[in-house]
Amino acid sequence: MNNYWTTNFNADQTGGLQWSYFITSSADTTAGFATRFAWENRIPFLARVLQAGDREEKDAPSCGTFLTLRPDNLLLVNMAPVEGERAVMLHLRETDGRPAAFAVTSDEVKIRKVTVCDVTGRPVGGRDEAEFNPWESKFIKLSW
Repeated sequence: MNNYWTTNFNADQTGGLQWSYFITSSADTTAGFATRFAWENRIPFLARVLQAGDREEKDAPSCGTFLTLRPDNLLLVNMAPVEGERAVMLHLRETDGRPAAFAVTSDEVKIRKVTVCDVTGRPVGGRDEAEFNPWESKFIKLSW
């Protein structure tokens, strides 16, 4: 790699470069499928290792999904707990170029309120804001 224009730093870059490729075959050629495929392969799956041992059934960890988001053309970009509340802030993006109505379920908590917020966490008023326009990003707070 090099830089044609000479500036106050070297016009070339030395060192090794590392590239990763992920190839799939699918009849689905939408931008949403490509985005989900890329994110699923570049972001590692989070897992928790539990020590082996004798445990009673009541102490065994439960299996389930914390959140299930619908429809499939909404991509979860980020999720963070809200300080001082029993809530999480979701950053969602529509990836397929078509409208989407946000829906969520959980095996672990009873979701009591869904609030559309701005980037700072303040609620945004107006019409039913849980509807996404094509390519739109929103921040949604889930409270339980």
